[in-house]
Amino acid sequence: MLKVKGTMLGISVILSVFAFLPILYHPAMSAEYPTKTIELVIPWTPGSASDLAMRMIAKFAEKNLGQAIAPINMVGGNGAVAWTHASKAKPDGYTIAFITFDILTNQAMGSDVKYDSFDYLLQFTHQPMGLYAHKDSPYKALQDLVNAAKAKPEEIKVGTHGLGAVFHQAAYLVERKYGVKFNIVPFKGSPEILAAQLGKHVEANVNTTTLPAPHVKAGTLRMLLCFSEERLPDYPDVPSIKELGISDVGYESWRAVAVPKGVPAPVKAKLEAAFKKAYNDPEYQHLAKKSYFDLYYRTHDQMIEFLEKQYPSVREILKGIGYAK
Repeated sequence: MLKVKGTMLGISVILSVFAFLPILYHPAMSAEYPTKTIELVIPWTPGSASDLAMRMIAKFAEKNLGQAIAPINMVGGNGAVAWTHASKAKPDGYTIAFITFDILTNQAMGSDVKYDSFDYLLQFTHQPMGLYAHKDSPYKALQDLVNAAKAKPEEIKVGTHGLGAVFHQAAYLVERKYGVKFNIVPFKGSPEILAAQLGKHVEANVNTTTLPAPHVKAGTLRMLLCFSEERLPDYPDVPSIKELGISDVGYESWRAVAVPKGVPAPVKAKLEAAFKKAYNDPEYQHLAKKSYFDLYYRTHDQMIEFLEKQYPSVREILKGIGYAK
């Protein structure tokens, strides 16, 4: 009899807990969201092109949300540190993540955090990349660099960010096409790569088109190759990887905003609307273009479809480098 009473008491307690759960997740809480600062997890170094791009759109989004968005740079593991933290965060809408191309790299290298570990709010830029040399170098064209690499295997230093990362993958495409081997020198991010090139510590470098742009316009740096499918309007004399037969498709980075899986639909919708409104803001578009950020919009479903197509290519390239698991 006591056992029955104990069981009934236990059931009663469990039922009371479940009765309380709807209060914890009451729709009114979604209606009130956000009521405090939102954490924005950025995987790249402060001052890098991607860091600046993310902070810019976040500033416009926070005006639409009525709460501050606080950027936190968590650098390490080619993005893995930040993305692991964000994917495991409480799915309440108060942690958002900045996602870039190298989530595909990490997945191909065996990371537990995969591109579909998140729900994407939007993609807001795609980022062309270039292969650069200093104006004082003997490399006036890509073939000059290739000839030097053939004459000095594994001696020509090419700066990239992170071994196996997207910039390294781009350099590998050149190696594969021309049968050469560079001495890949890894850096933490775009600013460090740029500083090394300006200081002539590397013979060439792979970087975005954003930070080097003023130096190319000033004549200090020379772009030898663009990794996009077609020639870039700002660099009409620079060949693309498709026209040179290096790759059938362009190889570009991209930037997106996401939340961990499980964020309530109404909260996710508010965040998505805030960032979409920020993206469409004429002032934001003007500043982004002025800063050499190439605007490009994709929804969550479009992102997943795109990533499903891009991932096999990334995995194949990393197998060639010897980094895929």
